[in-house]
Amino acid sequence: MEAHGHDPRYREGEARPRPFCEPWPSEARVATPAESDGATAREAGPSLDTRGITRQLLQEPTFSGAPAVEADPRVAWVRSLGFHTEAHRERKAREHRRRARGKRLLARAAGWPEREIRTAGKWHDDRARGQEFRTANVLGCGKGVRAIEVRCQACGQSRDPAPMRCGVGILCLHCRGKLASTRRARVERARENVVRAGRRRGLCNRSRPNGAWTEKLVTLTLPHDPSLGVGDRIEIVFRRAWKHFRRHFKTWLQTVDHAGDQVRWYMAKEWTAGSDRKGHPHIHFWFWGPFIDRDIVCDIWRDALERAGFGELALVGRKFRHVYDGDLIVDVKKLRPGKGGMYEVVKYIVKDREAGELVDPALFAEVYEALDGMRTQQGSKGFLQLGDLEARCDCGERCFHVRVVDIPPKGTQSEHRERPQAAPS
Repeated sequence: MEAHGHDPRYREGEARPRPFCEPWPSEARVATPAESDGATAREAGPSLDTRGITRQLLQEPTFSGAPAVEADPRVAWVRSLGFHTEAHRERKAREHRRRARGKRLLARAAGWPEREIRTAGKWHDDRARGQEFRTANVLGCGKGVRAIEVRCQACGQSRDPAPMRCGVGILCLHCRGKLASTRRARVERARENVVRAGRRRGLCNRSRPNGAWTEKLVTLTLPHDPSLGVGDRIEIVFRRAWKHFRRHFKTWLQTVDHAGDQVRWYMAKEWTAGSDRKGHPHIHFWFWGPFIDRDIVCDIWRDALERAGFGELALVGRKFRHVYDGDLIVDVKKLRPGKGGMYEVVKYIVKDREAGELVDPALFAEVYEALDGMRTQQGSKGFLQLGDLEARCDCGERCFHVRVVDIPPKGTQSEHRERPQAAPS
């Protein structure tokens, strides 16, 4: 990008954050020892601020000289991805700031106290900061000087404070694995409770009029269409078609079995690069319910795709609508009792490596922008709540105090200090 005044996204004289950009991959070069030492010092400097859910850098890193390429290729990949998504994140941040101002104006017009007015738009302000510092937060995940401490208010027992994490599973490998592990355990507990309750109701009895209920795993995939781009494929499958499939599937359940309201399901969206490098979005759908034939699933999925705008326009009756007569990629299989099937559903959301190589950041930037703000997992009503655990201390009490503390330097015996509250803006 040229000089600051030539950037149409900014006003004259308006400061803008420097993009976290690294050469990728053909322009990459080997950093000199002096540059490597400087990069290490810069990475060790910033600390993470955790106001609410935000992991905002307290101090912007300073850049001097030509950018150096880190030894870890993923660091350069994240920086390049941050540059490609900069305009999208700034646009999202501006929208959140605008909504925060609107919340505060409404609160002021309603006569709220000044303290409540200042916190009226905090939800949107936190997400605006998260968009603005997304790249820095991912690169600084777990490297900050603050941690979360959980202390029992009854006995005073506490665990070692855990370092703050970015929580951006789509970019951070550590947070991706941690989130998937936590989600998998929750879904597995919910599944066990659902199957146990179904057995008590006699839904596993083979002599039932509609047969015994079992666990099924359904995979729904978008048929190949080279004319569709990365964002178009994600929009059709994840936003539009799934909505219609879910409604039609619920209608089918209510007509095929009198206990259809007892059906429980869990859905997870997944994206891989695919053979044409334009994306291969598909949906893994687990459900506990009566027998369903693959042809029925294909009919429901075909209708959902057509309602989502996939296929050719044709005159049906007196209206034009999309019609698709090609083959569908649908897989339906019965799962054996146990945890194996749930691991296929609850895993990664995106696959950023293909054949051992990182996906091109320009391509992955389109995926990031399409998935930003989208729900990637969903369960039937009340299903996930069945897997919740009540946190208890060893003393048996359930009252905890959570705070953000400073991590003392290594080798010191100083106690953790509670982080002071930020001054009102």
